[in-house]
Amino acid sequence: VIYQHVQFHICLDVVTAKPVPWRWKDEDASIARSTFPPCATGRGWVYSYNETVSIRSEFNLYCNPLMLRLITAAFFIGRTCGFLVFWNISVLFGRRWPIIIAVWCNSIVTWLLSCSASYQVYVVLRALDGFTMEGYVIGSYVLLLECINENSRHVFASQFRSFQGLGLILLAGIAYFSSSWKVTCLICGT
Repeated sequence: VIYQHVQFHICLDVVTAKPVPWRWKDEDASIARSTFPPCATGRGWVYSYNETVSIRSEFNLYCNPLMLRLITAAFFIGRTCGFLVFWNISVLFGRRWPIIIAVWCNSIVTWLLSCSASYQVYVVLRALDGFTMEGYVIGSYVLLLECINENSRHVFASQFRSFQGLGLILLAGIAYFSSSWKVTCLICGT
C-alpha cells in the first residue's frame, strides 16, 4: 500500500499528461479556431470537461509548464527536508513511532490534496506530502534492514524497491478508471 502511494507521487506527471481538452466556445467559428492558439488569452478557447479532469486543466497549467515543474520541485524539496527531520527523529526516538506518525500524516495530507482549491495550496500540500512520505519510506527501509541477517541484506536491499513496478501498474489502472485526479488522490490516500 505504501508503494502504491509513493508511485502516485513519482508518476504525477505521467498521470496528468493527458491530451489537452480544448474546445472553441462557438463551434461554428472554424477559422478562428485555426488562427489563434489555445494559450492566447481572451480568444474564445475553453476547457472541455466532458472527459476527465487533470491537474493541468484544473489549475490551468497547460500554458505555463514552469508552474507544473514547481509542483514537482516542491515535492522533492519536501522529501529532502523530511529525510533530514525524520532521520534525526528516528535516531533519537526509535523507528516505530516516527513511521506510524508519518503514515497517518501522509494520509491526511493526501486527502487534503484532493480538496485543494487553488494552485498555491496545492503546491504547499505537495511539499508537505513529500515531507511526510520520506518519513515512512526511509524509516521503514532502515527498520526492515536492521531486522535482516547481515548475509541476506544485499538481497533484501535489491528486492525492497522491486515492488515499485507493481505500484506503477496499479497506479496506471487506478488513474485510467478514475474520472479526476482528486479521485486518484483519495484512493491513494486511503
